Amino acid sequence: MPTLALFAPHLLPGSVIVAIVPMSLLMIARDRRGFDLRAVGRVSFGRLPGIAAGGVVVALLPLRWLTVSIAVVLLVAVVSMAAGWQLQVTRRREVVAGALSGLTGTAAALGGPPLALLYRGSAGNVMRPTLAGVWLAGTGPVLIALAVAGSLTSTQATVGAWLGVAMVVGLGLAAPGVARLDDTVLRRLVLLWAAVGGVAALGRAVVGA
Repeated sequence: MPTLALFAPHLLPGSVIVAIVPMSLLMIARDRRGFDLRAVGRVSFGRLPGIAAGGVVVALLPLRWLTVSIAVVLLVAVVSMAAGWQLQVTRRREVVAGALSGLTGTAAALGGPPLALLYRGSAGNVMRPTLAGVWLAGTGPVLIALAVAGSLTSTQATVGAWLGVAMVVGLGLAAPGVARLDDTVLRRLVLLWAAVGGVAALGRAVVGA
């Protein structure tokens, strides 16, 4: 995602949303015992109005400002997670986080940060399939909102399909190495890459202004 925001912002957010589908299916299948269907329902319910609002944002914002919004969401998420900010999970917060996720996911293909902040204290084998279920449930409404806003192209869909295949292959190849890494180290590497991508995308948008 940071790479696309920096080098190919015209592919966002559609290509990333399409690419999420096969990865989500794989994650649900792999950790199906921890799948929380009720949580998926609450978060997905909250995402619906957020998705509608995100469609409006995409329709109104120029590409440059959309890139800026992507960078800002990334950097806010990185700072919050690095600071160890954590919330207690409640049903109401799941709905609110779902609404924020729908907005940022549709507008910037970054629906993860609001939910990652809420569920960061949950067990990985529960969080991974549950969030994957949320992405899968929201894919259809998000793509419809983007299509209505005129922001979903055939190029985005095609690139997204290939990205999805590449992500599944990458997950398979990386699984042995990732299993040996300490969770804290892996989390720091992900945050570092997201921070670099966010700063670079923001700088490109400002310089191109």
